[in-house]
Amino acid sequence: MNKLRATYTGGQTDYEIAVDYTYYWDSGDWETPAHAELEVTAFYINDTEISINFYYEFVHDKLEDSIIEHAQGNK
Repeated sequence: MNKLRATYTGGQTDYEIAVDYTYYWDSGDWETPAHAELEVTAFYINDTEISINFYYEFVHDKLEDSIIEHAQGNK
């Protein structure tokens, strides 16, 4: 299994967010299907760390696809 640690950044004009994550993936083969997993390790708004529970409860669904896209572009 391959592993990538990176930071996704984004936001609007009045705030910036940063999400530290680890992305695991296996490209698979003819016996094993491809598999990927995203683990968020830290969440920041304007350089202030916010609870990871807050991230998963209120933010994750909105950012998950963008973070995975970021990870796949950097692997």
